[in-house]
Amino acid sequence: MALAAASSAPPALRRSDVTDALLTEALRATAPECLVVFGAGGGVGDVVEASGARRVVVVDRNVVHVRAAIDGLEGRSYVEVIASDGTSHLDSGLRADAVAIRAPREKQVALQLIHDAYRLLPSGGRLYLAGALRDGMKPYIEFASGLFGGMQPLAMRKGCRVVLGIRPEASRALADPLFDHAHFHRLEADVRGMAIEVRSRPGVFAWDRLDEGTRALAEAIEVAPGDRVLDLGCGNGVIGVIAGRLGAGAVTMVDADVVAVESARRTVTANGIEHCEVLLGDGASELPPASFEVVAVNPPFHLDRQTDTRTAERFIEEAHRVLRPGGHLFLVANRFL
Repeated sequence: MALAAASSAPPALRRSDVTDALLTEALRATAPECLVVFGAGGGVGDVVEASGARRVVVVDRNVVHVRAAIDGLEGRSYVEVIASDGTSHLDSGLRADAVAIRAPREKQVALQLIHDAYRLLPSGGRLYLAGALRDGMKPYIEFASGLFGGMQPLAMRKGCRVVLGIRPEASRALADPLFDHAHFHRLEADVRGMAIEVRSRPGVFAWDRLDEGTRALAEAIEVAPGDRVLDLGCGNGVIGVIAGRLGAGAVTMVDADVVAVESARRTVTANGIEHCEVLLGDGASELPPASFEVVAVNPPFHLDRQTDTRTAERFIEEAHRVLRPGGHLFLVANRFL
């Protein structure tokens, strides 16, 4: 999957924290033949270096994190960094001796990673699962225990915990369709009197509902026949579909999340929208200047639990660059911001 070049503006990145430190300590000198790391945050370099693994595959669904990991791990020929939702874009023949997971806050996404780790590991393979208790570690540990036959506590510090599971010889198959990367949730939405069929998966913003911000943006956007429209941070593609229905001559959607991009592509197909492309990239930095009449943005305003406006501010700057003179930016934000 091709990645657009990174913007020169600083992206909003998660810094190394206690969870990364616990993973680093747990993996120190374990020396697996092949280590897979789910989560390319600020501490992934320390985790990789400490493990002593001969081969490492670092996986993250967000292209911003992937690029940061590529830069931070430059020169390590034994490390491969892949933009993927768990195992969705990995070689089907890949097997790991150890998997390390920095558990995300989204419950279904975390359970997916644990499930994918279980499938990657052979009998006797090791799962290192780390995360903050306030982000749901207890139910994650319970789920992992059901698959691995129990999880061994390794360390706990400042509300964060790391546990170890050993893959049993007997296999378990889980029937939940959400663990199938090819399964996309179907949602019917009525927007501006138009029936929209949405495809999405966990981890994509508002994956199982139409959120108020998206509805407000969809109801406010104005598109003249033939307008070129950019949906910046498109999520599952609702705004791009609305623009197409309103007569846009061409629609471009961009998102940094690999699952959002696939969701938007499926949403476009389900609604029969033509002259529409969906790109994986961090913003509009690689799009030509003065190339759109309309830009629509429903930007993120948080990084983890903290308010963070850097991405929104950068999107606004990029919208200004790619809009032609007289073009329109439609932006939605929380009232308290």
